[in-house]
Amino acid sequence: MGVENLATSCKESGCEASLTDVPFPRVVVSANKAFPAHKMGGKRCDYILFFMNVSEDTLVTAPIELKGDRVNASEVSEQLQRGADFVNCLAPATFDCDCHPILFHNSSIHPADRKRLNRAKVQFRGINLTIKTARCNRPKNLANALSK
Repeated sequence: MGVENLATSCKESGCEASLTDVPFPRVVVSANKAFPAHKMGGKRCDYILFFMNVSEDTLVTAPIELKGDRVNASEVSEQLQRGADFVNCLAPATFDCDCHPILFHNSSIHPADRKRLNRAKVQFRGINLTIKTARCNRPKNLANALSK
């Protein structure tokens, strides 16, 4: 992966996903750095979180998109799908892995976009995943989104 692709926080465009109460050890990858380094073009999410759920011996991953302004459901679902694809390339198929695509947003989501987000699915290892949403800049927002 390369240490140069890692991040210590999840902040973009006035939006932050709080790492408080997210289990250690954890790795946060900046997709804006890692995708080009791994020759992956096109749309991408902002960050990807990795940590082990030791009690279930499962790698937990979360492609994360941060939106400080208007949310476009089709763009967000494409960005999070690319994050899930990146995880799938990195984690061996034989390894138990959970994926939780999450959108963090600053403003209310237009009802039509909310409906599109609920219908949009991120595919990961043959499973259709619903995009979770949470508000930016709230205490423990990432840990709370992961527990939903």
